[in-house]
Amino acid sequence: MTLVKKLVTIATAMMLTVWVAGPALAAGQEAAKSPPAGAHQVEKAVLHAIYGTVSAVTPDAKTIEVKVPGKTADSLVVGAAVNDQTVIREGKTKKRPADLKVGDHVWMKFERGGSGDIARTIVIKPEEKRS
Repeated sequence: MTLVKKLVTIATAMMLTVWVAGPALAAGQEAAKSPPAGAHQVEKAVLHAIYGTVSAVTPDAKTIEVKVPGKTADSLVVGAAVNDQTVIREGKTKKRPADLKVGDHVWMKFERGGSGDIARTIVIKPEEKRS
């Protein structure tokens, strides 16, 4: 065989090797990067803050719904769970979930995660400061 034929044969063999073995090598690298099966992945929660009017309170289920008015006739309703870590206050006075009433104007900071929305802070706007 001539030198050119030998070089073409070697180059073709190398290309076929890379073409066949490449996906398997890439899959092996992806498997090495991914966590082991059954490993618990920590989900990163996202914090949001809204201002609106309480549209529903369910003390038994420990939930609150806040309606956020939109620029159009549409509005956004955010439902969030209220737990023991939720801080509820009016001014400097601490409040309980039972103190929340439909129609209260509130500022709410909530955490959005895979298990749903959880209220972290609820601040009730005092009656005299509402306009």
